[in-house]
Amino acid sequence: MTHDKRIVQVVVVFTFLINLYCIYIPGSNLSKEKPYMPEYMIIRHNGKRVFVPQTLAPKYPVVNIFAVPVKNALGTIDIDNAITVMRFTDNGIEYDVVAKNFLKHVNGAYNFGFCNVYSNEEIAYTQSRWAVIANIKTGKVVTPVITCNLDDLITGLRPLGNRAEGKYLLLREGPYYGKGSEDFLHLVRLINNDSIQDEGFLNAGISTIGYKIPWQLHNDLIFTYDVDSNRISCHDLNLKPFQHPFADVFNNNSRNWRRIKEFIIHPTLPLGIIVEKGKKVDWDSIHSLPNEVYEEARKPVIKERDRHVLYLLRWDTSDPEKQIIPLLTDSLSLIPPVTCKSYSGFQFSPDGSWLVFKDETKDMLKPVFIALPVIKDSPLFLGEPLYLGRLMTEDATPRMSAWTTDPLGFAVSSGEYGLWKWDLGRVDKAKVVDMAEGIIQTE
Repeated sequence: MTHDKRIVQVVVVFTFLINLYCIYIPGSNLSKEKPYMPEYMIIRHNGKRVFVPQTLAPKYPVVNIFAVPVKNALGTIDIDNAITVMRFTDNGIEYDVVAKNFLKHVNGAYNFGFCNVYSNEEIAYTQSRWAVIANIKTGKVVTPVITCNLDDLITGLRPLGNRAEGKYLLLREGPYYGKGSEDFLHLVRLINNDSIQDEGFLNAGISTIGYKIPWQLHNDLIFTYDVDSNRISCHDLNLKPFQHPFADVFNNNSRNWRRIKEFIIHPTLPLGIIVEKGKKVDWDSIHSLPNEVYEEARKPVIKERDRHVLYLLRWDTSDPEKQIIPLLTDSLSLIPPVTCKSYSGFQFSPDGSWLVFKDETKDMLKPVFIALPVIKDSPLFLGEPLYLGRLMTEDATPRMSAWTTDPLGFAVSSGEYGLWKWDLGRVDKAKVVDMAEGIIQTE
């Protein structure tokens, strides 16, 4: 490397660190003279491409964030006991209060489940045992109670069908003999400001301690997974069985699957992503073994329990050999340079152009975020990985993620350590810099 090139790299690194750490003060307001004007940068280091994040500091620490139908913005319930829209502008973060003090505690020690964007005017989420549905233009809020049973929690909410009908899909978690929760998906309709009508439910399965049973809502079709039979069921909005090629391909191979940790289906393309992890373990039998053989007996079980495999499932071909493709195993990677061993949190961007997930191999609490471009004409539908990396402040841990639009962006909250945002829709505008040393952790 020439002396001049090395000087350029040092200047780039120094400028980047000043922008990251001097502008960002936890809890401060970025209302300085145009501090938000982003200059996008991709760092190439050690065979990896790393997209440098924007760091933003709301006026109060923010943990709960969610997508909103507003350009380049996120919603939060963590400021001034209100639903607030945070808009990211050239002048920093600007705040629009949607509704304030409509509950004694808009935030607090509750279980929240935030909804994806489904309306140009409305946002919705669950708060332990009731729902909050707010019109961001008029400020009107309704808070219908869903359950009065203190043993139940409502932890998920998705919109269904024609919005004029006011239908939602709710996830209810009930107790399961102290071993986890028994999960149910309820089809409900909003009746008035205070109540909903339950129109039926599906048993989503048992989430034992340490394992969350996966389910998905895709184009108004409900997909549930049965861990015992290793099969996926699909139902329509009338809760009637429905045939879908994703479930068909999966079930045709049910005997070959171990246990499914996650699955997601692309919004428009004929593909899904499946994360397989270990098998269902009969711990009662293992714990009953004599002490002298217990430790040796549990080692291979734990190793197999933790072994991950990432699959691409596709139904644009009738060839069974090409319908299920292992993308990432202990010894194989079809998405180099990605070689992680433990991962979760897979999600497609709202427009389906990106797939983002967390590499938890070295630290589950401080994962490395990785983004894969989704390319319709690519052999595996996926392009070259783009590392978003680990949050750069030492004590920062990711708390929640959400998508922004116009530009398309992926954001992560970390409480007092601010917001981290990657405008994936503007990757093509990023300056590419080669560096001998990495700034952002990717392992």
